[in-house]
Amino acid sequence: MHLRKNVIRFGKNLIILYYSTHQKQLNMITTTWRYLLNPFDNATKRNFKLMNLLATDHHDKMKSNVGNHFIDDLYRKCQPVYSDYKTLYIQMSANAGRYQSHTKQVGDLLQELSGQKIKRWDIKIQNEYLDDTREYSQLLPNGRAPFQRGAYENRIKELWSLADKLHDFINLHPLEQEVRLFATDLENARTTQQGFERASTDYSRTLEAKRVELAKMMHLVFASLMVYHIDNLSLVETYYDLQYLHSTSSSATEDTPDDGNTPDDGTSDGSTDDYTNTLPDM
Repeated sequence: MHLRKNVIRFGKNLIILYYSTHQKQLNMITTTWRYLLNPFDNATKRNFKLMNLLATDHHDKMKSNVGNHFIDDLYRKCQPVYSDYKTLYIQMSANAGRYQSHTKQVGDLLQELSGQKIKRWDIKIQNEYLDDTREYSQLLPNGRAPFQRGAYENRIKELWSLADKLHDFINLHPLEQEVRLFATDLENARTTQQGFERASTDYSRTLEAKRVELAKMMHLVFASLMVYHIDNLSLVETYYDLQYLHSTSSSATEDTPDDGNTPDDGTSDGSTDDYTNTLPDM
């Protein structure tokens, strides 16, 4: 699709109109005076890791200049905001590790269920009732399939259902206990995993607010440094690692466990790699 651009000045703003030469479609983007934009917010949008790197480097360089009364004052203003962000960022990273660990545990159990477990249980049942009997149809009406694919909660439900049905057959009570034990282990693992998943969402929401707050504080410090070093602005650069400000942040989303790493909701079709989730790089 070919786009043409038309720029219109409206007061202090530029209105940029993009329109298609093939479609009657119009997109409008309003830009403000770029010198008023917050570079720390822009560089770290949707990227908690980059904000941590940028802010830590800036914090440490400010700290190394403690002794200068002007810098001391700026450092005291910035430090608690930075500390709040850093503390929560570490907590979120730790939670991400726990979530990944428990996600793997759930995945391992589901893989065991869909492989050897249901195979052995099926064989034990057929040792008593062949697959063309009424009893077998009562116990495994759809064979092994419900335990090998489908949403996680559905597979857990099938386990409890099988255990209840096995209770009706005295000769299969030992198998009933085995199925119940496995169902309990899987259900507990899934509940724990989902707890860490919910915590990830909460951490992300709170950390995003802290990121914005820190970006504002860093912008305030930046403006103050420009005033302080107005006769030699190159000194302002010494408080920052410019490579972080030159970065674009759209590729490392962390405020939601997304970018291909969305926390599992248990609605997969049951393939063995459906339950292998990772959280975004932090």
